[in-house]
Amino acid sequence: MTAIDPDNYMCIVMSYQVPLMHGLIDQMTIRELKSQPTYDAESFAREYESKWSGAMKGAAFSYEIMQKVRKIQRAEYKAMKTEKGEFYVLAVDMAKDGSAKTAAVVLKVRPREFNYLYQVVNAFPIDSTDYSTVANELKKAATTYEVSMLVYDATGVGASIRDWLNKDTVDISGELLPGLGIINPPENAKKDIIKRSPKSTICFEVKSSGVLASEINYIFFSRLKSGAVKMLVTTNDIINKLKDTKSFALSSNEKQKKMLRPYQFTDIMQEELLNLDVAEISENGSTVLRVKRRNTSIQKDFFSALSYGIYAVHKENELGYYKRKDGRNRKAFFLMSKTTG
Repeated sequence: MTAIDPDNYMCIVMSYQVPLMHGLIDQMTIRELKSQPTYDAESFAREYESKWSGAMKGAAFSYEIMQKVRKIQRAEYKAMKTEKGEFYVLAVDMAKDGSAKTAAVVLKVRPREFNYLYQVVNAFPIDSTDYSTVANELKKAATTYEVSMLVYDATGVGASIRDWLNKDTVDISGELLPGLGIINPPENAKKDIIKRSPKSTICFEVKSSGVLASEINYIFFSRLKSGAVKMLVTTNDIINKLKDTKSFALSSNEKQKKMLRPYQFTDIMQEELLNLDVAEISENGSTVLRVKRRNTSIQKDFFSALSYGIYAVHKENELGYYKRKDGRNRKAFFLMSKTTG
């Protein structure tokens, strides 16, 4: 109406910052909204910042989105913590048949004011369906990155990896690899689990089916759209950056290939993401979010591993972190009010 009849109608819009400034809402309310698993950046922009935003329909991703996401220049090949509170997570989607590969994603996670930042700093496949071999590779990667959590897909036959991770194993070189504890074993498996020290109890199971699969998708997309997920730049981008670097130019072909692999597998992850359609549908009276591959010849293993990792960290770490932080803020606010009142 303002555009049609500007002499008689006026439209006033504002962001949440105005009522925040005047004490009508508090900072903790905004923090809680942004920390919720159902947080949607576009919905928040509409409701609290008076910004128009389009709805997510059809294709889950576009090249424009991927350009915003792929910002990390430096792949990491071992633990390299640079910020206080950072930790690593290894997330995997288990191979289920002879033609598939186990997809592994290394996340460096950093707490921020309203949510965690999830950075994909490496990605690699494990070319085996022998779960003893897969478990050994995962244990070694967990040690290399000093991970706080190893997230694996325990859907169907994937559950059998639990025993291989939980018990001591020996790799092909004869090295003994100690067993890891399971954070959330199912009730029917608890009696068979070998209890490990709290420090080595790092394995988190995800069974991605039904309503839980939808919750995993919602959390992943909300984090992605809020800018909380970042990935390595493209292989072409990093080659253009490194080609004039003396250390890279003088490296052997094998070393160059090793350096580029994380970027190449992130390229594959991008291909998987761009191949996904997303839709909210009704199942058994509930609205669920489902993803579907357009081209069934393109897998979604790296996408799945990434979404499992973000879900597990959100459940096991992120929610508790902001709950404790809000508790400290409320206590400080109460003490300050009591002192100044």
